[in-house]
Formats: sequence, structure tokens, C-alpha cells
Amino acid sequence: MKKLYLILLLLVIPMNIHATDLTLTWDDDPNNTAVKFRMYKQLNCSNSFVPIGDIIFPTLTFTEPNITTGTNCYQVTALDSLDVESIPSNTLTVTCSKGAHKTINCSGV
Repeated sequence: MKKLYLILLLLVIPMNIHATDLTLTWDDDPNNTAVKFRMYKQLNCSNSFVPIGDIIFPTLTFTEPNITTGTNCYQVTALDSLDVESIPSNTLTVTCSKGAHKTINCSGV
């Protein structure tokens, strides 16, 4: 069985969001045997990580709709054709706050 490689790095670019969607992107290892990715979210960066969506390869973005203000943490994993899941990526902490003109400003570390 091929080994599932994972070099995933979650990224978020500081942005002003006029809608209420947050788009997360990541990099993938070119030797990866993943057929899909799974996004996890940790509310307030203090609870358990829970899956919030699966993304079919080769897509490397996930959009979370209807975000609100506050701080949440995200991780992504890769899954192969047998649903063997990789270890999680680094944890991305995203903080969103109210901005001017009904915008939501988000930044991630």
C-alpha cells in the first residue's frame, strides 16, 4: 500500500469580508496519495476539533459560510482511497472582529 504523505500548511490572508464566508487554503505534498481532505474546527480554540467538511482532491481550499466574530482554530487532514487519515496539519488560529461599514475583519496565525 502506498504511504500517505502529508505536508499541509493552512493559510489565511488578512481580509475584509463583506459577505460572511471565510476561505482557508493549504499546500499539498506532490507525493501525496490523498483523494480527499477533511477540515476540522475547534470553537474558541478550546473545545475538541470536529470535522466540518470534506474536500475532494485536487481542490486545496475550503470555504466556511456564515462566520461570526470570535477566535476559532482549524486543522486539515488528508485521506487516501481506503480512508486512512493522516496526522493533522498545523493549527491555524483565525480571529474575526467587526470592522467599519458592516465588514468582518479576519486574520490568522
